[in-house]
Amino acid sequence: MDKKIIFALAIALGIIAVLFFTSYNPAGMFLLPAQEPLVKIGWVGPLTGGMASFGKANLEGIQLAVDEINKNGGINGKRVILFVEDNKGEKMETLNGYQKLLKINEVSATLVTGYSDFLTLAPIAEREKKILLSAVDTSDEIAAAGEWVFGVGVYDEGVGSTLAEFAYTTLQARNAVILFDKSDGFSSLVKNGFERDFLKLGGVISAVEGFGAEENDFRSILQKAKQKQLDVILLLGYDNAGFAIKQARELGINTTFLGMDTTSTETFYRNSSGAAKGMYFSFWEPKNKELSEKFLTEFDERFGKAPELYLFSATGYDTMHIVGSAIGKCALSDYDSQCIKEKLYATSNYSGLTGQLTMSPDGIVRTVKEEIFVLGANAGYYKFKE
Repeated sequence: MDKKIIFALAIALGIIAVLFFTSYNPAGMFLLPAQEPLVKIGWVGPLTGGMASFGKANLEGIQLAVDEINKNGGINGKRVILFVEDNKGEKMETLNGYQKLLKINEVSATLVTGYSDFLTLAPIAEREKKILLSAVDTSDEIAAAGEWVFGVGVYDEGVGSTLAEFAYTTLQARNAVILFDKSDGFSSLVKNGFERDFLKLGGVISAVEGFGAEENDFRSILQKAKQKQLDVILLLGYDNAGFAIKQARELGINTTFLGMDTTSTETFYRNSSGAAKGMYFSFWEPKNKELSEKFLTEFDERFGKAPELYLFSATGYDTMHIVGSAIGKCALSDYDSQCIKEKLYATSNYSGLTGQLTMSPDGIVRTVKEEIFVLGANAGYYKFKE
């Protein structure tokens, strides 16, 4: 083919490409199309591994809130986009995922599910002056982690106290054994709260035994517990902890089990082979029935099911709406972190799914408390009544 023809074709193709990838303005200049204005939010949590059910539940609540925000015009007209990082429940994955969110995705705020994961990331958020929110827990430990980190969810210090009071006063338990996930900060926090208050009431802690995050054979630590005089066993863990109840019954241990909200999953119940039925655990119920019904309807439409872990979905839902509201009050094109931080601290009497939420001066919500529930058949549950 003639070189002149080839050259002419190349020029023609170049012009077509320019027309395709650019837009024309009245001034006669070709401009690159403007990118859609976005508000970028990050999420880090477990979607695989032993804590996956909790991460998925929390993420679903956040996704539902993002859908609602975008349906109502976004934040100041800007669509919210959620960047998700599965940390598989592992520290290194948590660190890598967070760095990706900060450096590559350039998110305005990051929401975290795991308690230990949050504490791992808090020093980085402080150093980088970036907004980090626990979308499940609040605690005095989180409050002390820095000025750029926040907690929206259940006040964890109150969980151990609720369980201790119930064990001593209602169950009339005087001797307790504690089995807890030693790799998990939340489990340790609840353990410490229970120990403190149960001993203060006059009870005795006969033994404290830790187990691993992936452990499924509890026979050795149960044999130790069996040798003790005990009225109640406090079991603090996630789905794998269900095996402990099954194995306890096989060993002839018929002691009453107490747990926390993480024991309400279908997987926990399945791992217990139904032996978990009748155990007591701390949990939460929505106070605003109208908002709860709306949430459950929209959740079913979005995911085709009811939330497996209502509390974890609810805290994620509220956290996303609170951070969205804070960002919306910042009249800045890039949503400066300093402004978002100030608006988060100013959160007061927010009517959320989990209750009336007010941010304390130290950056956590202390207004969501738990009560005692009973685990029924097939992982169903109901509020305890004396």
